[in-house]
Amino acid sequence: MKNEIKTYPVEALTDSIHNEINILMRDCIKSNRVPYIQFKPLPQDVNVVNGHHLGDINKVYLELKAASMGAESLKWIFGADAAFIGLEKKSDAKPLMITGNVRGKVDSQSVYLLEQFTEESLNKALSYSRSDDDKKKRTIAQNMIRNITEYDSGTVEAQLRENKRKNISNNLKSQNILKEIKQTFVNATSEYDNSQKLIFSALNNYYIKQETGLELNKPMTEQEKNELLLALEKTANTPSPRLALTLADSFLYSQRMTHYDFEQNRIFTKEDYDKKLSVTAPKAAEFEPKKNPELERDKDIDRIRERELEVKPRHITHQRGF
Repeated sequence: MKNEIKTYPVEALTDSIHNEINILMRDCIKSNRVPYIQFKPLPQDVNVVNGHHLGDINKVYLELKAASMGAESLKWIFGADAAFIGLEKKSDAKPLMITGNVRGKVDSQSVYLLEQFTEESLNKALSYSRSDDDKKKRTIAQNMIRNITEYDSGTVEAQLRENKRKNISNNLKSQNILKEIKQTFVNATSEYDNSQKLIFSALNNYYIKQETGLELNKPMTEQEKNELLLALEKTANTPSPRLALTLADSFLYSQRMTHYDFEQNRIFTKEDYDKKLSVTAPKAAEFEPKKNPELERDKDIDRIRERELEVKPRHITHQRGF
């Protein structure tokens, strides 16, 4: 059926995902909707059913999809959950096929932005929160209401954002950590061309502002925006995973800057560090020196989809499910 919600897992080739990112970037450039040159970043994404955020290539993919649509929110839901609770798509809305957990596989699941569903069906789905007829639908609806409310208010993760801001400030003040930050930057960009380096640096500031509200650099001038757009267009027109890798690497690097002592894993306070309470970051966040450029680039292409079975950052909203 034309308006059927895609719910099934499929085999997704990484080249296809990289190509989709190139296409979305070109679309955003043509429609003047590139999020990275806007004064205000797009908000952080959230799965409205379990409160989780995306943290890898999928985040890049979802963000560009939202920007290309002119969406103002990055609230999303898996197709299977949307179909189960009875959401109805607007016109012929197409899902993103994001990479799932990958233990040597490339399985994907369909994801939709909430803005791709009709308001009437959303209201009906949320009304299940008061229903006694279907316990699972009631639980999903209650979780959706709670996570949407928390997402819109921003109060639940306020302390986490404050910890991230403190970590960035402390990391940049420590000479030893600053040296490590600079070396990690060199490792991450050593095989980049000039366009990729420009993109990596500009997006580092974008992601930091998105996560914490901090702006490490002055707002871009019109000339700098044009230079970034040219770099994005050039890289997006290259038939390779180059753009996807650069965007994802920049996000992972900016994430590390928000960690306590620039830790690779997700540690945000000294207390968590002392207690060894952390969430393992993707291996790609190591940014180790590249010994063999060709071999390492092959690994880079593959690593972009090496996700943990389930990433649960230490956010209150991330610890909830059903």
